[in-house]
Amino acid sequence: MIYAMSLSLLLLAVQADTPLKWTRLGGRELWIPREDTYHSWEGPSRVMAAPQTIGTIPSAIRPELQRRGCRVPQYARGVDVKVNVNVVWGEFDHRGQRDLVVMCATGKLARLLVFWDGDARRAETLPFGGVGSDVTLGSAKSVDHHAAPGARLTRDGPRVLDHDVIEVACCECCSTNYYLHRGVWFAAAGAD
Repeated sequence: MIYAMSLSLLLLAVQADTPLKWTRLGGRELWIPREDTYHSWEGPSRVMAAPQTIGTIPSAIRPELQRRGCRVPQYARGVDVKVNVNVVWGEFDHRGQRDLVVMCATGKLARLLVFWDGDARRAETLPFGGVGSDVTLGSAKSVDHHAAPGARLTRDGPRVLDHDVIEVACCECCSTNYYLHRGVWFAAAGAD
């Protein structure tokens, strides 16, 4: 009896020290605006593009982005040529549904807007902290590669990734992966 209790306590202590692969962020629409003091968003390498100038944003979604005062951070020509960064299409809710993610910067605030099924009426703010410079399509392979050795899974967290991952890079040094699982957002470490 004492041995079984000791073993249970030891297992709980080991679990408490073992990092989680995924961290639950709560429900949907759980975003708290926070200034990103690192970014001015404009400078020699960045320009702020109006939504109507980006061809990969559907014309039906552009008015919603304009209504919210969004500018989309883009690389300046000739620096690191990327076309339409921070506008990503993927299957972020489930396979077979194409969703759009757009980084919306207003002043020093940044947020990610997810347009479910590419519909302007079905916009959601992704619960990310507002510090990030690029949004891209992540992958299960990247999540597994960057997870801490022995990272554990929780009962309610994702075990198998059956649709796309959103990856947000920060400060050219690190990133965080976001995944919607059963209506709840989870975050996992990315590149560091």
